[in-house]
Amino acid sequence: MTTTAVTTVIESTIISAKDAVLEEIAKRAPKAIDRSQRSFKSIEEATERLGKPIHETLRHIFDQPRIEQKSNEWLFARRNAITASDFGAAAGIAEWSNPVEIFKKKTETNIQPFNARSIEFMKHGEQWENYAAHHYETVTGNTIIDFGLMVHWRIFALRPSDITRNDWLRLVTSTDRPECIDDEKWREICDLRWLQGSPDGITTNGILVEIKCPSTSFKPGVIRDCYMAQVQLNMELANVDRCHFIQYRPPEGLLSEQFDFFEIARDRQWFLLQKENARKCWKWIEHFRNTGTVPQDLVKRIEKVATEDGSVQFRSLLTRKRSTSSVSRNESDAVFRDLDC
Repeated sequence: MTTTAVTTVIESTIISAKDAVLEEIAKRAPKAIDRSQRSFKSIEEATERLGKPIHETLRHIFDQPRIEQKSNEWLFARRNAITASDFGAAAGIAEWSNPVEIFKKKTETNIQPFNARSIEFMKHGEQWENYAAHHYETVTGNTIIDFGLMVHWRIFALRPSDITRNDWLRLVTSTDRPECIDDEKWREICDLRWLQGSPDGITTNGILVEIKCPSTSFKPGVIRDCYMAQVQLNMELANVDRCHFIQYRPPEGLLSEQFDFFEIARDRQWFLLQKENARKCWKWIEHFRNTGTVPQDLVKRIEKVATEDGSVQFRSLLTRKRSTSSVSRNESDAVFRDLDC
């Protein structure tokens, strides 16, 4: 055999081996679902397109208008409520934030951009959530539906049949009580509307899904307090009694992917306790927005946090004044549009 022939055989062998390796990698590569295709306008549309019955509990969530994620309306709505991702911090049980931080964030005239490290973590999580969702659906046989930003289910259960969904949403977010809503209903709505959430999905059989994709390894079967607050609030908003908490780390180098999920039951008593803790934070925010001054019962908290933090960022809150201009729905939102905030 000539040198040329030997070289050709070797090259052919190398190419075949490379193709075999690539084929094996392709087999092992994680697969994803497109959750943007899992949003439906009605329970009937979801049933028809998915070919599965939908849990009747979800009807009042389908009744809510879909607010496009990261739109100006979505950002504005989140700014004017305590959302599930902030609930633990507002209640004082989060490891990396606290009620004063939430007050600071919610009363800033101009939204501040996330730092580079936060952006890196959020993009990593967002990138791999659909892979985790596919893995979960494969293992359980469940199908996840996307609902976007939600208010409490009771708010739309109270909607009169002669008022459209969009008109009702505008009415229940009014500053003053609309004439068409009586005092008793208005009190109930005001007790519920300051809490909102965007769960990662709810299955057709009524199980809330929350997905976390940390960049480092995690402990299976373990959930942080701030994530517990997040899932308990979302279960309350959706009126479902079970949550599947999913953790997923993609394959990297020689490390195989890590996948885990476990069930969390709804705990109404625990939620009510944390709701009252978070309500104190929301009252600080409302007081500032209504009067332009920091409430007195918050001053000592700020001084304590400022001392522990060792910087001026919190102490400056003591002299913060409300801007005379209204919060824009358009100008300062661009900073967040590409992020899952």
